[in-house]
Amino acid sequence: MRPMHSPKSNRFFQRPLSLTRLLAGAAMTYLALAPAPAISAEDLVLHSAIEQAALPPSTVQARTAFAIGDTLRITFFERFGEDMAGVDAGVLSALVERSELTGEYVIQQDGFIFLPLIGPVQTAMLTSPQLEDTLKKQFKELFNGEVAVAIQLTAREPVYVAGAIPQPGHFPYVPGMTVLHALALAGASDRIDGDQWRQLDLMRERERVRQAESRLKGVLARASVLTDETHRSSSRLVEQLRNVAGPRAAEDLRAEASALRDLERNGVEARRAARATMLTSLSAERALIEQSIADAEETMMEKIQRVDVLNELRRRGATTDQNVHVARSELSNARAAWNELRAAMTRLERNITEVQLQERDDEIAQQIAVERELQTLRATVAQEEATRSSLAQVLARVATLDTAAFEEGDGHMRMEIVRRTPDGLEHLPAHSFTEMHPGDLLNIISAKDERQTAGL
Repeated sequence: MRPMHSPKSNRFFQRPLSLTRLLAGAAMTYLALAPAPAISAEDLVLHSAIEQAALPPSTVQARTAFAIGDTLRITFFERFGEDMAGVDAGVLSALVERSELTGEYVIQQDGFIFLPLIGPVQTAMLTSPQLEDTLKKQFKELFNGEVAVAIQLTAREPVYVAGAIPQPGHFPYVPGMTVLHALALAGASDRIDGDQWRQLDLMRERERVRQAESRLKGVLARASVLTDETHRSSSRLVEQLRNVAGPRAAEDLRAEASALRDLERNGVEARRAARATMLTSLSAERALIEQSIADAEETMMEKIQRVDVLNELRRRGATTDQNVHVARSELSNARAAWNELRAAMTRLERNITEVQLQERDDEIAQQIAVERELQTLRATVAQEEATRSSLAQVLARVATLDTAAFEEGDGHMRMEIVRRTPDGLEHLPAHSFTEMHPGDLLNIISAKDERQTAGL
């Protein structure tokens, strides 16, 4: 079988392309003689997320959206107890699973799933957050209640490969899978030439750029939110985020970072409220102990006066030693009770002081943690910016590569993808780097098969 590259490609590529070889200009002549390495199926599957950086938002969403044939595990939780007047809803409210709605659902050919009590729901081409919002709105409209929805993608349709290949069949789908991956899995490695290896090398570098940009976006969003919290200007960070992600995506990222920070602050406030409740309880206990100490002091003074009176009476012979001994025992017991109350007050005061110190220390620790995280985030921003800039320079140097060299130009084979949609089957022309969706059928049509079909 002839290799899948056009004569034109030989004018541009006589060696494998990689980042190191681009920068090592002195070794160009030697490397030109190196043969292109073979590509295994494992190498291709490991790089199933390549070339994300060059994709438009619609394509990125399509990768994370649900497709016809997907199996979803959807769990509904309804909150009860929030509307109980005069009761702490945070204590008594609970999430209760709605078992009549929970279950596994398969997206049908029309793109819908059918849920008991709710009915058909458009699901295909929606992402998980979009489907959650849709289900929450429909539940509120039908039952006038709040519900939490958990969605888990449990199974996806495989991709199918048929036609003039050694091992036709079906293969597990992985996100970002391309026709080239499917060819390798189907044993058609002889159709993958060195030029396509070079394209994969280039696309790996693009993936590194995408990952660097993704990390940079998250770091910038987090840093801008924390900077706002410290009452300092975050305009420079916000501007950087807009330049990297775009204005609309930047606002969404900042909203996500703010929501996460709100959860963190809620946890801090919950601990602070718990300490305040403890202080209130300790203060009430202190008031009781103070009153008990006052009562004990009064009782002890009475016992002292009684002992003095009985001592005087015994001196005159008006009472017995036994009465004096009993009075002194009662005085001793009163003193012991008073001492125990004083010790309890000391312990209580120590507990109150510890709680107050913990409150102050936690507040200082929070401020220090925010400052330290900001320093780390600034360093990370600088590092990711440097990585992104370096990779961008490399990609700019290879941007002049003739991408037509990666197409099947000698006409010995044609590929098409048959894809299910809610409107029916679509027949799409394909090349090595066409991205596949779950359930796609890749049909390999050789020139011989086409001639035989035309002869019929």
